[in-house]
Amino acid sequence: MNYGSDSGPLCNFCGRKLSRNELSGQYECLSCTFQRMESDDAIEVETSSGNQQNYYESPAQQEYQELLKIKAFQEHLHNSAPGLVVTKLIILINVLVHVYVMSITKNYEPDNLGRLYIDMGANIGLLTFGGEWWRIITSMFIHGGLTHLIFNMYALWAIGSIVEKLFGSFGFICLYFISGVIGSVFSLYNHTFNVPSVGASGAVFGVFGALVSYAYFKKMPKPIASSVLKNAGFMILINGAIGFSIPQIDNAAHIGGCIGGIIAAYFIGQDITNLNFKKRQINSIIVCICCAILVASTWNIVKEKNSRGLSNIKSNFEKKNQERIDFINEFNDLEVSKETEISNIVSKFKNKLITKEEAITILRRDYIDFFKKKGEVLQKYNEECLIPEFMVNYTKKYIELYLSFWDLYKKYFETSDTIYLSQAKLMKMKVDGLRPEDFR
Repeated sequence: MNYGSDSGPLCNFCGRKLSRNELSGQYECLSCTFQRMESDDAIEVETSSGNQQNYYESPAQQEYQELLKIKAFQEHLHNSAPGLVVTKLIILINVLVHVYVMSITKNYEPDNLGRLYIDMGANIGLLTFGGEWWRIITSMFIHGGLTHLIFNMYALWAIGSIVEKLFGSFGFICLYFISGVIGSVFSLYNHTFNVPSVGASGAVFGVFGALVSYAYFKKMPKPIASSVLKNAGFMILINGAIGFSIPQIDNAAHIGGCIGGIIAAYFIGQDITNLNFKKRQINSIIVCICCAILVASTWNIVKEKNSRGLSNIKSNFEKKNQERIDFINEFNDLEVSKETEISNIVSKFKNKLITKEEAITILRRDYIDFFKKKGEVLQKYNEECLIPEFMVNYTKKYIELYLSFWDLYKKYFETSDTIYLSQAKLMKMKVDGLRPEDFR
């Protein structure tokens, strides 16, 4: 080693005095280090033990090389998908869907929001395996509340922004949907046919899995890979533990999505510093096709597992639906007979054969209270038979108007004013115009 006039160490190659930050075993300034790295010029340097060591084998040089790799990796990562279009678009779609779902909750009973999610496209075996296979996709964009939405979208933004840069926009779309679909299939396998599932958690866990897969299997600088594996792995474990501690959380979708993301990322991912865009797109398409084939080939297996005991339920369901039809026919017959009877009561009241109190008592007992109870029974049949919610609400409105029709007769008996009889006739026309289709 060399020393200057002030006894400070000098660079062994250019003679410049080394700064405190440049002190190392081979006594070389940073300028010479990078020049030799660029010229690929390996030399022998003397170690503290007096032995000769190849320049590129020295710890300082290895550290410099690692720093250059990190710098190159970060530059390519930044340029890969600077706009993060897909991540932002997926978040926007999820938010808009949730806003729409919340805007129509007023049309549903507070204790029957499960029907809302089912009507919107929740993943439920009874319907998914009944021909509505698209529910394994639509369920990925529906959330069970604001907290559910915020948690998933925050995780998607934090991790998805990195994964989209690693795999490109097209690759990221493929990873997201592959993870979500596999998560939905796992959910169907784990649950019974009447349990609905919603949320982007399966796809989000797949994004976590894709990041872990890339860090472990692909060319990523060791310091970054180590940090990714530590943090992403920790997040997966924590969220998994939370999921297993709360029964309502669909852990099957989380596990399936994570596995799907890990496997898909292994085949789609490439060294980002030496990227072949066309090859990555082709790989993404092939992986999507393989995923579709896998889902199709296991569909019947999952359906059989999900649908155990369904035959008995279907039999009871068909029986209940027939009871509903019979009840509607009975309801129709009662309307005709009761409307004939009320004409006789009005005639008796006009001829003073019955008093006002007697007429009101008969009306309340045999008409108002009677049809109110019949309407409640009908509503219960509608809910048990999974009649679409809009039809349930339509029937409810019909019953309310019909009760208003009888209430006009009550006002007539109370006041003897025939205007209420005219209003009753008009109300009956309105009621008949609103009769539900399956009442006719």
